[in-house]
Amino acid sequence: MQADTLLVFLPRVTSENGQKAAQKDRGKKAAKAAPPRRHHFGLGIAIGSSEAAAATGVRAAGRQLEAVLAAFNSFAEEAGTLTRAIQIVAGKVRLVATPGPSGPGPVHRALDEHPGATEQLLFRLIGRLERFSEDGLALVIKFDRQHLSSITSCQGALRLWLLRRDVGAPQALPAGERDQKPLIAARRLQELLEALQAQVQSWKLGLASCRYLGGSGGLLRLPDAPEKVDVEQALDRMRVLLEVCTARMPS
Repeated sequence: MQADTLLVFLPRVTSENGQKAAQKDRGKKAAKAAPPRRHHFGLGIAIGSSEAAAATGVRAAGRQLEAVLAAFNSFAEEAGTLTRAIQIVAGKVRLVATPGPSGPGPVHRALDEHPGATEQLLFRLIGRLERFSEDGLALVIKFDRQHLSSITSCQGALRLWLLRRDVGAPQALPAGERDQKPLIAARRLQELLEALQAQVQSWKLGLASCRYLGGSGGLLRLPDAPEKVDVEQALDRMRVLLEVCTARMPS
């Protein structure tokens, strides 16, 4: 009885094992035929969607960049005018407050003939310097309010694009995107925007820490004017980057 049961059971087991082996072979063949699965980042974002996000961000930055750079050059021009005015008036303060190496000059002798004239003149000159500083700080606040968000947005787009290429499987990129020119252009634009922000903050700190006279009457510290940026050079770099990003956008 047991032998008969075993004979009936063995063909069934053999048949089931054969079916499983056949299914396994078919699965291996299907895996070989299927296209390779795209890599994913830690947050579950596929490279394809990352490419689209990076390209979209760069395109948006391209639309903002020219206006941002033009606004900065306008800011730098106004800041330069205020800086020169501060330097001129500060020179007058020093002239009035500090006698020359050979002793008091004609200006000092004339002021000495009128008690309190030197103090009144210094008071007016320093008051003018303070107004220049206030105008400069207001200029910084205005620039930050109108353009800081655009600068930050452009920086974020460039950072995402560069990060995509640093850690996002660059071997999967087309030959055009493996070209070094877009990478160099993106890095130079990022450096430009960082330097732009640094100049604004440096001028702001220079105004806040401005000192017209030292303890002995010597000139201490005046702010340095921001330098304008080369807008055309920056736009040329952005065009190099946009050519790649536009080519990668889905049709």
